[in-house]
Amino acid sequence: MTLGLLELLARYVFNNVRTTYIGKTARILHHRIKEHNNPKANSAIQMHKKEHPTHKIDATNIEIIDKADNNFKLMLKEMLHIIKHKPELNTQHASQNKNEKTFKSQLNTIIIGRQV
Repeated sequence: MTLGLLELLARYVFNNVRTTYIGKTARILHHRIKEHNNPKANSAIQMHKKEHPTHKIDATNIEIIDKADNNFKLMLKEMLHIIKHKPELNTQHASQNKNEKTFKSQLNTIIIGRQV
C-alpha cells in the first residue's frame, strides 16, 4: 500500500473479533500500521492489544473510509465517522459520547484552533 499522498481516514479491524478503530494519518498507511503494532506505542490500539494479546490488526481488512486535502477537514470527517460507526476503540473522542453539548464544544475548539 503506497497510499498516503492525501490525508487518509482508515478503519482498522482486528482478526477474529468485531473490534474496530478509526484513525487518520497523513503518512503512508503501511508505516502508520507498523506504528500501531509497536508494543511501545501509547495508543488505544496498544492498550487493547495488551488486554487481549490474541487480537491483531487484520492488515487485509483495513478500509480507507475517507480522504481530505488538509488536516482540518480530516479532523471533522474523523469525528463524523466516529459518531456514525461508533468504533469500540475510539473512546477517547468526545464525539463518541451522545452528549451533543460536548461534541459542539469540541467542534468549536477545532474551528477556533484552525483560525489561529
